[in-house]
Amino acid sequence: MDLDTLAATLKQHNFDTTSFNQMSYGSDQLLYSLTIPFADRTTAWFRLRTLVDQTACWPVVMTDMQAINDGDNRSWAGTSTQILEQAAALDPEAWLIDIGNLSRYPDAQWIIGQVLAALEREHDYLGDDLVAYEELRSETESALASEAIWIENETPPTSDKQLGLEYRSIPEEWKPPTLDIVLFPTTHWWEIPALIRYYPADPGPDPATHVSLFHRWSTRYGAELVSLGRDGLTLRATRPPRDRAEALTLAWEHTLYCEDIYILDIVQRAIDIYRGAGWGFWWD
Repeated sequence: MDLDTLAATLKQHNFDTTSFNQMSYGSDQLLYSLTIPFADRTTAWFRLRTLVDQTACWPVVMTDMQAINDGDNRSWAGTSTQILEQAAALDPEAWLIDIGNLSRYPDAQWIIGQVLAALEREHDYLGDDLVAYEELRSETESALASEAIWIENETPPTSDKQLGLEYRSIPEEWKPPTLDIVLFPTTHWWEIPALIRYYPADPGPDPATHVSLFHRWSTRYGAELVSLGRDGLTLRATRPPRDRAEALTLAWEHTLYCEDIYILDIVQRAIDIYRGAGWGFWWD
């Protein structure tokens, strides 16, 4: 869809297209950018998400444009087509098993044991300086059986929290007045890392591994890309796991995909996943 046709579609749905423009990327990609007020980020993304079938473009809130600019300089990663072919040849579960140095995919009880072992190592190192040690240990030990910690909240599925757009770590006075939403020319959002050769950190997943894992999570949990930056991204799950053990194993997958997620955060992350909160990933 060309710029004028896409702009007309957005206007029909009451978007202000004054800032709407076309971005050239590489030799074969055309991206489109729309500037929105920061306060409208959640509603604007969700409205654009509902238009994907009409626009044939996937909307992504950009926390910074380096995610695109850096990828444009990574010609070593191959073309988009080559990356997608590499991703199709990967087995994401085999990748998780291999990077976890395991012989098979683990169950939730094994993961709980790993969290407890890490907690003990941390306690041996920090002693009484480890905040809430007893509480963390109790919560981890009872993770599969405790009803209280898994109680669902009533956060609307289109809220900042459910889309991973809370920006809690940014003081109000530092929040930008506007953000850009980039429309990527695909209805299959998991292809986006291939389109821009996304590689946020070293060590970290290469573009083909991103595509492979994203496709796995899209198929299993209805995961969708919401925001993207040079050093982080957020996904939301339209079908989050309804089983506690599955939520725990998914949280474990997240720690392998993103090494900056600490193993001691697995239980709380699993609870958030179970409740449908957005999935945040970051590479420092």
